[in-house]
Amino acid sequence: MKTVVKSVLLGLSLFAAFCALLVVSAGAVEARPMNSDKKVITTVSHVAFATASGRAISVNVEKPAGEALLVMFVSKQGEILAEKLVSKQAGTYSVKFNVEQLPDGVYGVKIAGKQTIGQYTFTLKSAEVQQASRILSLN
Repeated sequence: MKTVVKSVLLGLSLFAAFCALLVVSAGAVEARPMNSDKKVITTVSHVAFATASGRAISVNVEKPAGEALLVMFVSKQGEILAEKLVSKQAGTYSVKFNVEQLPDGVYGVKIAGKQTIGQYTFTLKSAEVQQASRILSLN
């Protein structure tokens, strides 16, 4: 009888040690977000570009979890004209800034977290209107 009890206690203690090892190992694994291609996102990547119509600036940001980012549209003097907060959650985000009503000039986009991560500069310039050199009228 003693042998059976010892065997059961030994089995339970080995099982408890195995479960504890699983819990400790699972806690030590760092959760890393994945994009749709099943690749682990570990760094912030970004790109800014003018839309085809020329009426907006689009900024795409892919980031890991843990840090919120601020995407800012600024004037040449550094004045913040618009800003959008990107979530702390991992993933790919798209932000658009409408520039249709802004006067011609130099503008910038800054992407910042705990530090400035990215910076882009854009020049807005209205298209020149061509005028005819001669006017012909019929009487």
